[in-house]
Amino acid sequence: MKRIIKTNLINIWVVFTIVYIYSIIRAINEGDFNILQGMLSALILVILYGVLFWIFFIVILFITDLLLIYQSSKEKYI
Repeated sequence: MKRIIKTNLINIWVVFTIVYIYSIIRAINEGDFNILQGMLSALILVILYGVLFWIFFIVILFITDLLLIYQSSKEKYI
C-alpha cells in the first residue's frame, strides 16, 4: 500500500509540473508578461482554477489503483 501511495504522489507531482510549465510558457507567449508574472499567473491558474481537475484526478487515480489491486490480488484458478 505504501508503494501505491508513493506512485500516486509521483503521478500527481509530474502532472502538476507539466501543467505548470505549459501555463508559464503560454502566459509568456500570449501577452506582454515577464517571467515573474507568467509564473504567478500560471500558479493561480493551476491551483485555484484547477481545483476540480485536481480533486477528480486524485479520486480517479486512487479508485483505479484500488480496482487494479483488488483484481490482481484475486487468485486465478484454471
